[in-house]
Amino acid sequence: MKRILIIATVFLSIISCKKSEISENQISENEKTILLKKINSEIIKPAFGGKMFGDLIVLQRNSSEIFVWTTLQEFYGEENAEKGTGTSLPLKINLSGNPITEDKIVNIEKPGDGSMYGEDINRIFPENVRKKIEHLPNSNVLMHMNEDLKNHPIK
Repeated sequence: MKRILIIATVFLSIISCKKSEISENQISENEKTILLKKINSEIIKPAFGGKMFGDLIVLQRNSSEIFVWTTLQEFYGEENAEKGTGTSLPLKINLSGNPITEDKIVNIEKPGDGSMYGEDINRIFPENVRKKIEHLPNSNVLMHMNEDLKNHPIK
């Protein structure tokens, strides 16, 4: 009986640790909306007069920064059928506290283009986030996010 109790206690401890790790990386829909609006205003401008759509995945979060992978895409034309300007990249967002509000977003760091990309990834992102970034471009998570992008207009 003692053995079962010990195993159950250890199992429950592991589950609670995993749940707290997951919840630390979660953001509310309101925080996500605020982040996407701010990211959109600083990272990309629609070139064809269309509407911007976007989504993001939280890679890691703590009290002073949040690391995300974001995808932004302009759609224009009749029923937003045509794709315009777009980008998909990792970002580091520096914060001055929680919860995330527009006035608490201090700055947004993004990797440079071309030869600067790899160098900037190493400089901006911690190793555990870099490992997530490395596998994300070919993942089902990102493919699904891109397919569902039209359901996420940036307000």
